[in-house]
Amino acid sequence: MFFEKFHVLRCASYSMRFLRASSNFSNLKSEFIIPSSGLTLSDIKKIISEKLTIKLSKESILRIKNNRVFLDNKLSDSNEVFYGINTGFGSLCNVKISENNLQLLQENLVMSHACGTGSEVPTEIVKLMLFLKIQSLKDAFTKLKDISGLKKVVQFTIKEDINRKEYREIYTGLKQKIKEVAIPKNINSQDFNEFEEFMSNFDYLYTLFSEEYSASNNPKDIKKKQIFNKIKSNDYFSAIIYLSVKLEWILKEKFKFNGKLFEMINQLDKEIISNEEKENLHLLRKERNKLVHPNDTKITLDVNQLNAIVEIVFKEEMIQ
Repeated sequence: MFFEKFHVLRCASYSMRFLRASSNFSNLKSEFIIPSSGLTLSDIKKIISEKLTIKLSKESILRIKNNRVFLDNKLSDSNEVFYGINTGFGSLCNVKISENNLQLLQENLVMSHACGTGSEVPTEIVKLMLFLKIQSLKDAFTKLKDISGLKKVVQFTIKEDINRKEYREIYTGLKQKIKEVAIPKNINSQDFNEFEEFMSNFDYLYTLFSEEYSASNNPKDIKKKQIFNKIKSNDYFSAIIYLSVKLEWILKEKFKFNGKLFEMINQLDKEIISNEEKENLHLLRKERNKLVHPNDTKITLDVNQLNAIVEIVFKEEMIQ
């Protein structure tokens, strides 16, 4: 039901503009009222052939207004992001738009759809545009290598202080640029093969950082059942990330520890967890650290170990 409303909301701004535009023709006699149920092919043929003016029905306007109220309430009650509503579009899908710019975002969307009109662009300009696009792709690729610290595919090491937010933004922009450039399928050069290997590692890091971002949005609400379900569905990758984020949040928020996870785990008192339990937490930490190395991502913890670590992280002494 929510997604049905969400779809209607995306059309609301267009519909309201359309309504205002149609009111300018209110003095004309022939008018077609668009029902809330939508248009049929026969309706469209009638509108075009008889050159009718169009107007939204009262029911349609009411639905738009009700969905607008629904959206406003949804945005005010949570910090969730909704694509195209409070985020950018395309490669900017992970960029959240500030509240005071939400209306401008929708206006710019409508304006941008009017850019593909007019006469053909001269060939020289098209070539220049393609050149700049390729140059932009090269720059984004180089930035990803620099920000990640990844210099060689065969020796995968990344920077300890990598800016994950900046990485995600540059990565999504690069992927969009690649889609816009036609790459022949029969390329088999050493340079291109190396490029694909780099992209494979970049893809993995983006998946990892996005999962971290999702888990870190609200670590307080990460539940034991949620992680058990991930383990049950064999999604150990996500389970380890969510469990690590939850553990780090508990150590910082409840125990007021600071520093690296290794140091914070060692600060836990024996009255809170036993030495054996502490060692299990270190196993989780080591497994989490391995995930940042695409050439060594095989998870060694088994189901029983993961389940035991979940119990430790969510034990009463830790979360109360």
